Amino acid sequence: MSDGSHIEMKKVYIKVIPVNDQSPINQRRTGISVKVNSSVVLTRDALYSRDLDSSPSNVIYIIEIYTKYGTLQKYSPYTKKWNDIPDSDGTFTQDDINRGHIRYENNIPQAKDHFRFQLSDRINTHRQEYTFEIRILSSDKSQLILVNNGIQVNIDTTVTIGSDVLLADDKGTTAASDIIFTISEQPKLGRLYHLKDSPSRGFQLKKFSVADLIERKIYYTQNKPANDSADNFK
Repeated sequence: MSDGSHIEMKKVYIKVIPVNDQSPINQRRTGISVKVNSSVVLTRDALYSRDLDSSPSNVIYIIEIYTKYGTLQKYSPYTKKWNDIPDSDGTFTQDDINRGHIRYENNIPQAKDHFRFQLSDRINTHRQEYTFEIRILSSDKSQLILVNNGIQVNIDTTVTIGSDVLLADDKGTTAASDIIFTISEQPKLGRLYHLKDSPSRGFQLKKFSVADLIERKIYYTQNKPANDSADNFK
């Protein structure tokens, strides 16, 4: 400020209010597996949507087509009870999912179920409909079928052990993440490791699941002098 003779400096603070002009977008919907007559909680690993200018509590799932063979439920931290989400005008938020407050409860044996939804941030609605798949697993246990095709590896190289190499299945009655391989004898000429582990840390892999094989997260590295032409693990 100046009156022509004196100058005084002052700071003027300006608050910028962002404009909510973005619509929420679904970024992940892998689906879930649930056993007959049981329930499973939806996590952000299975269902995740975001909005660049809205918080998770304002990212709203608007149910357009409800599940047929089970019920969607929301947990109330006040009553500590699970309450059915209405099949008409039912909604929940990404924050509900992040907190583990949304679940699906199956009550009719079928192979699969699903629900369809749109997304809103209370101002903007993304008109595209998304489908969330629910796989319903039979309670009848079948004998495990093992497929072991083996794999070729060059000296001092790494290969991925996927479901095309090693697989166990019981005709879909058990989720892939629940079928576990437990290693009783480690390979002698190399080492097994999971994607989440560094191969240089020396960590010995003790178990892995069929889901790990399907998602190609298991590796074998040949890293020792190979007098023999074959290696194995049990």
